[in-house]
Amino acid sequence: MSRRNSFQKKMFVYYSILIILVIILIMVFSFVYVSRMLKEKEDTNMQQRMANITSQLDSTVKELDQVTAQVVFSKQIQDIMYDALQYKSTEGNYFDENRPSKFRVQETLMSINSPKDISRRVSVFNNGCNFLSVGSVVENSTSIQEGLKGEWIHEVLQLDGKCLIRTPHMDEWLKETDSGMVISVARTINATMSSFPSDSGESALRSYQTGETLGVVEVQQSYRKIEDICGVDDITNFKVIVLNQNNDLIYPIDANAEEILHFKNLVRDSEMVPGSIVRNPVTDIDELVNFTSSSYTGWTVVTALPRADFMKPVYTFQRLICIAGGLLILITLLLTSAITKSLTMPIRELRNSLSKVSIDNFSLDIDNRGENNEIILLNQAFHDTLERLNESVKQTLQARISESHAQLLALQAQMNPHFLFNSLMAISSVGVEIDNRQIVTMCAQLSDMLRYTASYKNTHITLKDELKHAQNYLNLTKWRYQDLLEFYFDIASDMLEISVPKLILQPIIENSINHGFQDTEPPWKVSVVGRIEHGCWKITVSDNGSGFAQNYMDHLKEELHHYRDNIIAGDVPMQLEMGGLGLLNIYIRLKMYDQHNAIFDVSNSTQGGAVVIIGGSVDPCGEGKIC
Repeated sequence: MSRRNSFQKKMFVYYSILIILVIILIMVFSFVYVSRMLKEKEDTNMQQRMANITSQLDSTVKELDQVTAQVVFSKQIQDIMYDALQYKSTEGNYFDENRPSKFRVQETLMSINSPKDISRRVSVFNNGCNFLSVGSVVENSTSIQEGLKGEWIHEVLQLDGKCLIRTPHMDEWLKETDSGMVISVARTINATMSSFPSDSGESALRSYQTGETLGVVEVQQSYRKIEDICGVDDITNFKVIVLNQNNDLIYPIDANAEEILHFKNLVRDSEMVPGSIVRNPVTDIDELVNFTSSSYTGWTVVTALPRADFMKPVYTFQRLICIAGGLLILITLLLTSAITKSLTMPIRELRNSLSKVSIDNFSLDIDNRGENNEIILLNQAFHDTLERLNESVKQTLQARISESHAQLLALQAQMNPHFLFNSLMAISSVGVEIDNRQIVTMCAQLSDMLRYTASYKNTHITLKDELKHAQNYLNLTKWRYQDLLEFYFDIASDMLEISVPKLILQPIIENSINHGFQDTEPPWKVSVVGRIEHGCWKITVSDNGSGFAQNYMDHLKEELHHYRDNIIAGDVPMQLEMGGLGLLNIYIRLKMYDQHNAIFDVSNSTQGGAVVIIGGSVDPCGEGKIC
């Protein structure tokens, strides 16, 4: 039972493996594709969030900077700040002593900051003690004076009119207990036009030049606005980090210092590509990191999202596709089992029928009433195969019989080769004794020819050997005819290793010399030309003799046609004229060797003489075996 079902089991296993592999590949491809799409989507979302945050931060800072610019370019504020700069009293703040000037500056500052209260506070000051502010209430003058001596004042003065964006800091204008975090933009108040003393009025006391530093203006904004811009409520683990051009932290100020250092290093890394997955050394979590820098503020916005967060939909999809894939595999296996069983059932029936076939019974007992057209075709194909096999067996047996018969004839024709070889050796020895090299050479050539014809170890040899035998014959014949005989060989080098039947070339040349030159005046010429064309080899043997008689060619062609039909039918002739070496014999052996592609043609040249063409396929049936 196991043997009968082995083919079915193999089909089931093979198809099951193939289907499972296809399903797994589809699952893997879907998972990889969806993962990439979600990552690209999340990366795009992060870039949009970064662009939005950067835009809002730029807008916030730009509003503060615009306020500082309006203050700097106010002529009234420039004049009053010059007056405060010239104030020599040691009693305190200039604006506390000069109420009208204070009210004019406050009015100007409030008009600049109105109507929507762009900033939390606008402050102007100089000399470290003269200060004025509008916005939140000023509570502690002493702490303000101390704050106005900070290092950031020197940074503003060095920028000479360019704005300084301060990092988050405590508001120096409030009491320490009430102070809150703010960001601010500051710049120096430089004279935008010259002012000279006049004969009367306030300006009589003022004299300053364009570009002269008259004080500093600072515009503050609550740090809570930065938190509102950068805060992301819809994504739990989404991180936003803001750094200035010096890599100082802007947001968030209460973040883990080690983690902030990690993000600073990423921004400084020239090989870091935005949108990369990076391992966070603090949390030991892979994060999708993006960052972009503002050309206006110089701030860099960094965003990070844990890989697990944006991959949650992927993992859900993975579970669903695994469940669906498992169910699909199970259903497919059941269907495959049923289909393979149905497909192999007729084959089992055919096997049972074939087991009953014998040499006396070539019929298959199969029920042809079903719809298994393949089995009916197999039955017919089997019968056709048996018939062809029977024909092939008959042809093979006939070929073996013919070969044995030919070998017997060859053995009978050898005429005791040992005796001939010994006789030739004796003649050659006499030639040596009388110093006649011609006798020695002729004996050697004749010995080679006898050895070649007497050897029946291989019925098929290379064309190189056949050409050498033909040349030996011509060289031996030339000893007789001397200059009366001329011969010419032109054989392509790629033909030399082609396998051919033995003794197909020399008998044709011998036929030309023995019969073609009887009624022709010398010199007698023999030409042998060989080429390969379209996968077939061809050798043309031509002479300048009298050629073939027309009645002989007609008779030969009738014989060739007759023997061709007999060979195809498997009836190989036993009686071969001229001891098996005539033209008809050559044709028969060529046809037996290459039944479908054998070439044999005899004709007369238009210039006089006979032309014989022989050939066949380069490799008729592999290794030179009889086809």
